[in-house]
Amino acid sequence: MGGAMKEGIVEYLVCPRSGKPLDLKIAKRDRKEIIEGLLVSTDGTEYLIHNGIPRFVSSEEYTDTFGFQWNRHARIYFDNKDEYRIYSTRDQLRQKLGLFQEKVTAKTVLDIGCGTGANGAAISEWGAKEVFCVDLSSAVEAAYANTRHLGNVHVIQANLFNLPFKRETFDVIYSIGVLHHTCGTGKAFLSLVPFLSRSGVIAIWVYADSPDLPQRLSDKIRSVTTRMNPRILYGLCWLAVPAYYVYKIPILGKALFHFLPPISKEPYWEDRVLDTFDWYSPQYQWKHTYPEVHEWFKEANLSDIHLLDAPVAMWGKKLTTAAHNVGVAVGDNHSHESTKTEIVSLSR
Repeated sequence: MGGAMKEGIVEYLVCPRSGKPLDLKIAKRDRKEIIEGLLVSTDGTEYLIHNGIPRFVSSEEYTDTFGFQWNRHARIYFDNKDEYRIYSTRDQLRQKLGLFQEKVTAKTVLDIGCGTGANGAAISEWGAKEVFCVDLSSAVEAAYANTRHLGNVHVIQANLFNLPFKRETFDVIYSIGVLHHTCGTGKAFLSLVPFLSRSGVIAIWVYADSPDLPQRLSDKIRSVTTRMNPRILYGLCWLAVPAYYVYKIPILGKALFHFLPPISKEPYWEDRVLDTFDWYSPQYQWKHTYPEVHEWFKEANLSDIHLLDAPVAMWGKKLTTAAHNVGVAVGDNHSHESTKTEIVSLSR
């Protein structure tokens, strides 16, 4: 066993309400790892440690559909399934976040909205010092099961608007396809910046706003699907599996799908089901433009801002001094305009 809570991570944690230190009370342990117990603030507030996971929330709130899907398909990004995909988990980290091995080696990293823990596992294997995987939903159960063998990965159930960490703790903070599923994407982003260390990097990928016909159709359909029983909606999303073969029909398939609401066209069948489900099931789903997201980075006083190829993806560094100017770096041949609505994986 490697992924249960370790005593050493208490030094990173504080009470999310008061910001005060936490005392550890252990009820059950396995050598150096805590399986059951409590984290107790100096003001008396208690947080449960259950099944190796510190729990700083009492419910999933608006994220229950994510817990449903990621626990049902907990191994979707493991067991060598990347061989069926166009882009692997590591490819996604590079393209949507600008992250690669040299950027995370020996760094303390925060994964916001960890899903199954696949991104955190990849970051761990790239040589990160510590990786904290946070999710509000019960997906933490899947993430814990998938990363428990990795000694530098720590899974925590918490709300990103009320994180249980000391300020300026993390060298790298990233969120891939998660912030737009909160009550406010910009507010969610800005709430993360205080936890970034000096000269630290924060990288996000959010849905692009492309008000074309597919997006308008999907928004109307979502007004119904977000109120459906998730299990019924999940069953309907299996229609994306055979629909893929209609889409592959030359000329006719693509012309037909242009006038239909978005469904996943990923080559791997399991992705088609889950990506379609997590498009139509979440309570919140905001879309954004590059100028809008860039304003958040400027508001956060980040520097060395980079726009990435995958709309809308951006990363920036925390200022080391107040004298830095905000700059924008855009790679060659980037195209960020009139992006199509596509179904893509939210978190891994």
